[in-house]
Amino acid sequence: MKPKPLKLSGIKRWVKKDLVIKTGDIDRAIDLTLHKTKERIKLACNFYRKYISRPDLLMDEHPELAKIEIDYESADDVLKEIKRIEDVYGITETQATIRDKLMDYNLWLFKLAFRDVLYTKTVRGWIK
Repeated sequence: MKPKPLKLSGIKRWVKKDLVIKTGDIDRAIDLTLHKTKERIKLACNFYRKYISRPDLLMDEHPELAKIEIDYESADDVLKEIKRIEDVYGITETQATIRDKLMDYNLWLFKLAFRDVLYTKTVRGWIK
């Protein structure tokens, strides 16, 4: 499967609808649920590892994700700031600043990959 952010929302529905009804065995349903959850966590870890320090790759492959704001910042914002710094100052003079921006991006990416665990979705957005 393709790496992607962690999404736990479908597991409960999947367990109720498919597992318990199909297997008729609650222990089997629990084992399958744990397996499915581990699989989703592994996909989220692979997603994070693939895009860590690579905002350009995330923008190319998932432009819709790059616009998601978490804690008032998006990957799109970080990448624009990196490009602005490079254009204005040149990369050699601002490597520390760009490194700081990449750290901001990596933190944002971690929050995106695991937001179903770190945050709660409300009508106003994702909150801690």
